[in-house]
Amino acid sequence: MNKRIKELILEAGFPKFDEMYVVSDGKELEKFAELIIKECANVMVAKYEKTDYYSARISESVCEQILKHFGVEE
Repeated sequence: MNKRIKELILEAGFPKFDEMYVVSDGKELEKFAELIIKECANVMVAKYEKTDYYSARISESVCEQILKHFGVEE
């Protein structure tokens, strides 16, 4: 499993984490999904913020739309 995925699982607050399984009542799954969505948006912004202004603004706009679509606050 990807190291960053493991970090997000722990950050989401799963009560039990093992290489093979996770036990959850659902709250942590929602938090985990939000963390993944935010991580994806952050990767996209970071990739394009070093390019030209126009590309960076489009990237930010797309990320904002994705976060809004999933109801995730930054």
